[in-house]
Amino acid sequence: MNVTNLDPQMLQYLWLAMATLGGLLAGIFIQNLISRATRIRLEGEIALKEAQISTEDARATERVAALAAAQDALSAAFSELAHESLAKNSETFLQLAGQKFAVHQEKAKAELGERQKAVETLVNPIKEALEKTNQQIQDIEKTRKEAYGSITSQLMTMHTGQESLRLETNKLVSSLRQPNVRGRWGEITLKRLAEL
Repeated sequence: MNVTNLDPQMLQYLWLAMATLGGLLAGIFIQNLISRATRIRLEGEIALKEAQISTEDARATERVAALAAAQDALSAAFSELAHESLAKNSETFLQLAGQKFAVHQEKAKAELGERQKAVETLVNPIKEALEKTNQQIQDIEKTRKEAYGSITSQLMTMHTGQESLRLETNKLVSSLRQPNVRGRWGEITLKRLAEL
């Protein structure tokens, strides 16, 4: 079929269809580029959040290890202090066992009460620090889970939108392949151009 033998109106329809198809393909290409850039940005954010979470986990692990070491040191010091106290009290008890048994017994009880108070005074801040650190670790874990869930939700939404766009594009392409739809669409487009 020779192009010069075609009706000018048919040529206009043909050019209009080709221009529309070109515009549609350009739109699909641009949407694909935008989707790819958004996906890359979101993947970067995920990697950044995961790095922050692993850094916080490492810090929390270091804190727990430091607190465990401090607890061990305190336990050793307390054990040594208790051992020294016991040895000292035993010697005193053996030296003065005869006449001064009752007096030294009262004195030992008073000293033991003071030492218990001193140990409690030393241990309470560490116990409070351990509780605060445990709470911070739980808060960090909760924040990490919320951030990961949010990013996953955004990726799913983006995927759903992209899938919907692909389906609608396929519907449009298949509709334009049918001669009756293409003809009707061309008529409407030509009418609108004429009105403009």
